[in-house]
Amino acid sequence: RYLVLFCFCQVEVEKMNKSSQFVVFGLLLGLSISLLIVSCALYDGWWPLTILLAYALLPVPMVLSFGVTEDYASASESSKAFFHFGQCMMGFVGSCMIGLPLVLKHNTDMELTQFIMFCGSNLVALIAVIWIWLKQYAEDDDGF
Repeated sequence: RYLVLFCFCQVEVEKMNKSSQFVVFGLLLGLSISLLIVSCALYDGWWPLTILLAYALLPVPMVLSFGVTEDYASASESSKAFFHFGQCMMGFVGSCMIGLPLVLKHNTDMELTQFIMFCGSNLVALIAVIWIWLKQYAEDDDGF
């Protein structure tokens, strides 16, 4: 029911308007990208920045599947095709966010702390996207 922000202030999630939701979303993504850049700069290994391509694709599954999940049975075939393509993109982005750190750790001389910061950056980005996705669908269920 409550979202604890970085300054340990509590904000009621139900009463957050769209602009404040996007501010929190932007802060979380900014934190994720900042953590990624700091991990690259500290250890002088810039390969982890390739995950920014997957970050750019994060909203695509939400955009493609929005509105189809409510009434899937009566949706047109083209809407279902967009929905399934969105699911495919979600799998691609998820596998990039999990697999890319593992591949880079295995194939390069990435240090353990850089690997942990890289995985933490991906975790923060996923939390931001899942949070905004849940807020978006919770508002649709309330009739807003």
